[in-house]
Amino acid sequence: MPILSGLSTNRNKLRICVAFEYRGPKHPNSFHSSILLVPKSTGSSSSTTWKFHGTNALRPPDITGQTQIQDIIVNDNIPWRYESKETEVRTIRLQALMFLGKLSADIGISELDAILRDHVAVVQDDPSWNCNAWTTSAIEAIHEQGIIDIPISAQMIMGNGKKFAICTKLDYTVPVPTCDIYGQNIDSLVTTGLE
Repeated sequence: MPILSGLSTNRNKLRICVAFEYRGPKHPNSFHSSILLVPKSTGSSSSTTWKFHGTNALRPPDITGQTQIQDIIVNDNIPWRYESKETEVRTIRLQALMFLGKLSADIGISELDAILRDHVAVVQDDPSWNCNAWTTSAIEAIHEQGIIDIPISAQMIMGNGKKFAICTKLDYTVPVPTCDIYGQNIDSLVTTGLE
């Protein structure tokens, strides 16, 4: 379901980030990645954040208990899809963030959602394609649409972010480790731990 929210204000522009989420002990040094819009002020762990990503996670059954038609497994694969949703600013899996830029006050969240929905392909039947490929393409799309300016390739940005995330420790009691597009540590954009 698309996100339909208003414009960010000049004083409190939303921060565009890549999130690197812990995937569990069976996947060391491997992260689920997504684009997050993080508010400037994250005074509590319930501050609203918006998440945009490519995912192949099953959705809960509908109210009748039926599997959602989009989640029917084909050839032992769960289909990939684009998803945008509101989420908490700090989740149990959020291991690191990479700051990409600020969302301009004249670009609404629904416009960003439309750009990502319309300009980033969701690929099926390619075992090398995953959420990280989606996020790389998303960085390219928001750059090409003039939302952010990046002086290096999206692939290099994702590589720098992954190296940074690998060097961090999942710790819910401290601010989320945050880096710039070069993988250099910067002040955290999420300064709260889990409550």
